[in-house]
Amino acid sequence: MKFRSLFTPCLLVLSIAANAGTYDQPAANGAQWLASQQNSDGSWGNSPGVQAVYTSAAVRALGTAYKRQTAFFAGLTWLESHEAGNVDLISRRAGALTGHGDNLGYALTYLQNAQSLNGGMYAGWGLSSNYTSSAIDTALALVAYSELGSNVQVQAALNFLKSSQRAGTNDRGWAIGNADSSDPATTALVVQALARYTPQDASLTPVINNGLNTLNTLVDSAAPTVVQALAAQAAQEAGDSGLANTFLSRLVSSQSATDGSWNADLYTTALATRAVATATATAASVQSTPVAIPDQALRRAINQALGRNSMDYLNRGELAQLTSLTAVNQGIADLTGLEWAVNLASADLNDNNLTSIAPLDNLTHLASLDWTGNPGNPGVPVQVPAVPLPGQLLMALGLFITMRHFCRSPIVKGA
Repeated sequence: MKFRSLFTPCLLVLSIAANAGTYDQPAANGAQWLASQQNSDGSWGNSPGVQAVYTSAAVRALGTAYKRQTAFFAGLTWLESHEAGNVDLISRRAGALTGHGDNLGYALTYLQNAQSLNGGMYAGWGLSSNYTSSAIDTALALVAYSELGSNVQVQAALNFLKSSQRAGTNDRGWAIGNADSSDPATTALVVQALARYTPQDASLTPVINNGLNTLNTLVDSAAPTVVQALAAQAAQEAGDSGLANTFLSRLVSSQSATDGSWNADLYTTALATRAVATATATAASVQSTPVAIPDQALRRAINQALGRNSMDYLNRGELAQLTSLTAVNQGIADLTGLEWAVNLASADLNDNNLTSIAPLDNLTHLASLDWTGNPGNPGVPVQVPAVPLPGQLLMALGLFITMRHFCRSPIVKGA
């Protein structure tokens, strides 16, 4: 971005060409509704039996949507201060807390101790060590293992899921217990889990493909929204963009245009928000890349503008949420890192210690920039010689007469 000056060198007016993705706004609306439904203690849900599940899901949704703001951190705090006592809840809680500096060694220890024994060999997981292996608990534990960075006893669990896949002609999913047909929600969770382990077990690829084909059969347009969301997440994590778009399109069309929720339901909205937010980041690993911001005053100003704690770390996805920044007289000397605020539309950086604004050069959405009073742009006003009041009146009168004469003069042809 090149800067030109004419009378006001600090003010730029550029045309803004928004290029929001198909799923950006649905994700933002869903996240906003979730934040508005949070309990005063930081949890989601109205009863102890569901709070851990709902809160884990909501925190993951807000994090995926790069809405790591007040509601997100309050949810993390609630999860940190509330223990979980079975494989299901510990797996969900660990997944939500991964990457935020929590010591989750206890979760790995619990999962290792809870893994079922089958003839002296480790198999999958049940709800606890007192239960036989089930597809849904094994899937949740495997997801937690992958996010915690552990491969302890994983192959036996993968083998359990491969062996428990149904073998019907059009039904190659996973059932609940001994049911005689696949359950789409369980199948979606298993596909999400297995997709994380294909690098170490190539035989999982056809197993996953069969699971996706079953989801395509079972999850039609009449399926519950919560199942659509789980299927969309599974298809995305398995890399099937065509099937994912089918489920995602249904999610977008079923979202409330009034409040941004799905069915005004916490759990459904959390899963749907996460699914559409995953779709907004076509390169999620890139969006999650931390951004180095060496100037702490700038980091504090950005976090405050995003409604976050002053010294929280920032990644590219979160900086992309920044559309306006006001940081006057904050002692900012270095804008490094702000180049990732790709949707920044206005910035007021007056009276800081800036010698350069080079990090802003390629911000194509930047419509207004004010940075006078900095060493690089002192903004010294043009000095007009003082004229006594009578002289000012005579000058104004002379200008008025001249303009009247100019405007009434005949146009000279050929001039």
